[in-house]
Amino acid sequence: MAEISGLHGRTRTANLKFDDPSLVIAAAMTAGDRRMKASDEQLVFAWLLSLAPDHDPAVAAGNLVEHYEGTGRKASMPSLLNLLSEVAAYPRERLLRVRSKRRRRR
Repeated sequence: MAEISGLHGRTRTANLKFDDPSLVIAAAMTAGDRRMKASDEQLVFAWLLSLAPDHDPAVAAGNLVEHYEGTGRKASMPSLLNLLSEVAAYPRERLLRVRSKRRRRR
């Protein structure tokens, strides 16, 4: 699982209405035996599209991972939480550093 400890200073308690506005992740985590028909990648993509433009997906993902690991539901969808951990590993500041180092074509 990707390391998200660098985000702990910026995260807050997960607010599902803010961090998961469409409740896509919540539905997948609470589905239990009723496995979602969408793949984990499709669920994360739908979740990303539902976030407000000014909400950093990395912070939201970190909050959701911490929330679901804290509730003991990690075992129900470990691959989904792993994908969210990958998103959490790339906050906007890190992505801006990567983008600014790229060479531009002329």
